[in-house]
Amino acid sequence: IEDALAYIEALSRQYLRASHPHSRSERNANLPIPQANADPEPYQVNTLLHSIKRMFEAEASEKSVAFRVIDCSCTIAQPPLILMRVLSNLVSNALQHAGEGVADSVADNKQSKVLVGCRRGADTVQFQVWDNGKGMSELQVAQLFEPYAKGEHSTGEGLGLAICHSLAAEHGFGLAVQSQQGRATCFSLT
Repeated sequence: IEDALAYIEALSRQYLRASHPHSRSERNANLPIPQANADPEPYQVNTLLHSIKRMFEAEASEKSVAFRVIDCSCTIAQPPLILMRVLSNLVSNALQHAGEGVADSVADNKQSKVLVGCRRGADTVQFQVWDNGKGMSELQVAQLFEPYAKGEHSTGEGLGLAICHSLAAEHGFGLAVQSQQGRATCFSLT
């Protein structure tokens, strides 16, 4: 896990320095991006899911978000660091946005929630990250994977989802989002 986190941190820092539009440094323009193992050994999906749970359960508790990770018995042979990077960004965002607009529904006992799990296909596994935030408009969804696109309550640089989308595409994964404004959002990684 520590190697995965160190990789994620190095990748994020290098990409931020290299791609920020206000960066005037020529030396940052061609920073190498760390490469994941090309032929990973098969491993249990639960290895990733349990790591995600350990990474975010304290933050979820501090924010009073009901954070649930569903076990999955599948075995995959995909780059674990890439999956970890994408999933950790999706969960971090979900925790940030879970329950936005829920304050108006406190009387209805609506709690902020994030759910992480996977669905099996014939020969695929689809990871899903759900939150019960306020959702997004079609325009927001259309701009979501653009570099430096930020939501109104975002505290980041607006690069996380753009990086995740690029990483997913580079490694043959699909990253999609479904969102219903006023209700919920689901990110899917296949």
